[in-house]
Amino acid sequence: MKTRKDIVSISVFSEKGDLSAVYPPFEYSAEENVTQQRWFRLAVESPERLFFSSPHFRETSHGQDNRIVSLSRNTNFYRMEQGIGGVLVVDMNFNEIDEMFARVSLGK
Repeated sequence: MKTRKDIVSISVFSEKGDLSAVYPPFEYSAEENVTQQRWFRLAVESPERLFFSSPHFRETSHGQDNRIVSLSRNTNFYRMEQGIGGVLVVDMNFNEIDEMFARVSLGK
């Protein structure tokens, strides 16, 4: 995202794993089956909860490998006036989050 360094991308997938929306636009790897990803499975299995992934690497549209943490949640959205269940995932830049926490001082 141009204005936020902490957010790498925001994506919405159907429960079948079809990409419905992504910002900023980029192509997910053809061999990346999102339905097999832990963040996806947990969001589908427990729709009332939010899930954070462990830090992992993902190539972005700019060819950069970003160390990211994924936040996922079950969601419902509409396509052509039809309600669809799916998964919302926000990929956050782990390095930016790490730097932010390094600037925080607790206590005195």
